[in-house]
Amino acid sequence: MPIWVDLDHPLRTAQYHPGAKWLRDHGHDPEMVKAVHIPDAGRLISLIKSKTSRP
Repeated sequence: MPIWVDLDHPLRTAQYHPGAKWLRDHGHDPEMVKAVHIPDAGRLISLIKSKTSRP
């Protein structure tokens, strides 16, 4: 399964895009169809670090 990673995209949470029509209709790249999209890589890394850091 393809994974798209953006540094800064209007969508905020990771998601799966099952249909190209929805992507096109909402102004997103239809090439992301049937792919996981991580719209904010920095936010994801921060979240992972906060969940895995130990005191």
